[in-house]
Amino acid sequence: MNPAAEALFGWTFDELRGKRMHDVTHYMHRDGSAFPAEECAGFQVLQAGKILTGHEDVFIRKDGTFFDVIYSSSPIREGDATSGLVVVFSDVSNRKRTEEELRRNNEALQRANADFEQFAYSASHDLQEPIRNIAVSGDVLIRRYGHLFDEKAKEYLGFMTGGAKRMESMVKDLLAYTQSTAADGEVSAVSDASAALAKALDNLSAAINETAAEVSHDPLPHLKNERNSASAALLESHRKRDQVREGQRKAPDTRGRFPERKRVAYLRS
Repeated sequence: MNPAAEALFGWTFDELRGKRMHDVTHYMHRDGSAFPAEECAGFQVLQAGKILTGHEDVFIRKDGTFFDVIYSSSPIREGDATSGLVVVFSDVSNRKRTEEELRRNNEALQRANADFEQFAYSASHDLQEPIRNIAVSGDVLIRRYGHLFDEKAKEYLGFMTGGAKRMESMVKDLLAYTQSTAADGEVSAVSDASAALAKALDNLSAAINETAAEVSHDPLPHLKNERNSASAALLESHRKRDQVREGQRKAPDTRGRFPERKRVAYLRS
């Protein structure tokens, strides 16, 4: 038993001398139920004389607390007989805690996504009628009383009705989106991202005119469930003639690795 194992278990080699390791460090499961030696993977190595690799389990410290390990075990042979075994293990408690945290976060995210989809469905459904009323009212004003308005007023009314109709179209798209994701969890790829951007810029025409912004874009790829950042860029322009470019960007290389300091312990019994 090396110093790393002593530090992990809290036992010294002298304290464990003459004792079975299973009876001291592996005698029960995390839930408190008994763990007979006959069911232990390491004991199977001792009985069958076969090598065990990459086995995940929990060991017990001197103070009774558990820690997660991944270990390998090999039999010690003396002639034709197996006299003992060597266990090499690493403490993977940090990795297990990270995995559990990720699992909880993913579950919370799934619940939040489900709540958002329900909210989006309800909101888009309820918004259709008032938006339609705005568009219809604007059309009635232009048709019946257009002769009373000057050109500027007609232009403003055109902005109002055009914006209402675009909003109505967006709400319908949102409603269709929530229904499609609820149905099969898949989102169709945008066949023409440039056309999608043009539509988005049309929705932002008032902001573009107000800020005197110029918008151009590089050739855009097919996207799934993506949104452009033109709106945020326009809000940041603060009435300056900014040049806003929407282009392809490479995502940072994220490998999802969880660095941890490992101590490898060796047991021999």
